[in-house]
Amino acid sequence: MPGRPTPRQNVLAECDRHGTDAVVAGCVALLERTGADDALIVALGGLAAESVLAGAAGGPDGYWPRVWAARGLLHVWTDAATTAIVRATTDDAWRVREMAAKVVARHKIDDALDAVAALTYDPVPRVRAAAARAVASLTVAGRLPADRAPAGLLHHVELWVPDLARAVAEWGWLLGELGYAEYQDWPDGRSWKLGATYLVVEQSPALSGAAHERTRPGLNHLAFHAGDATRVDALCRMAPGHGWTPLFADAYPHAGGPGHYAAYLANSDGYEIELVAAVGTGP
Repeated sequence: MPGRPTPRQNVLAECDRHGTDAVVAGCVALLERTGADDALIVALGGLAAESVLAGAAGGPDGYWPRVWAARGLLHVWTDAATTAIVRATTDDAWRVREMAAKVVARHKIDDALDAVAALTYDPVPRVRAAAARAVASLTVAGRLPADRAPAGLLHHVELWVPDLARAVAEWGWLLGELGYAEYQDWPDGRSWKLGATYLVVEQSPALSGAAHERTRPGLNHLAFHAGDATRVDALCRMAPGHGWTPLFADAYPHAGGPGHYAAYLANSDGYEIELVAAVGTGP
């Protein structure tokens, strides 16, 4: 007995019956909640769609038809769906946001860069992971359009380190949590990129010292937007397990002032970072 068709096979069969433009338009209508074509919902959702159409999990107006519509756009795409996918990145259902980010990554939708970059601060780990992959797909190897990197935007930061393997472990964890994706890898260094900006750690043969001192002239710290206050709290809890030591712990989370919610951390090499919560998300 043959197995059930895959979601991709179902979508392509719908395209054979009704045409690609019609299927894309139907997916867009579901995403934007402007129409619920029962036949298309069944084609997109398979057996699970029957119970949803019967009223389960919110029924046709619940989030599952939107998830299936976004998944359909993984397999069939025209630019007519761009606006709907960008809007789907702000859907109130996290599964829809996750799937929208996957669509952006699959089809490399440059117009969605700002939207998926914002999703790297999403409270749901699966959404953040999908968003990070989408950002990487749009920015790696120079894909970022020139007009998205205006004059004055930071191009890259390069940190020289005494122990590359240790730096890769510590910075790799931190930057991965913040939505950066691995960008370059060579014997003396590694980099991670988010949007148009990347950060490098390098154990250069020309290194003239063995330690960084943040209180001496030079770099004191790097500060990153880190999402809402809950996300900053979570990163602060996880950081010691990845080589980062909390600073000013007795004044957390307002060591920077009463209106500033942030965590301050230092790694094994003495580099300090600040994780700043979005304004208005903390007490």
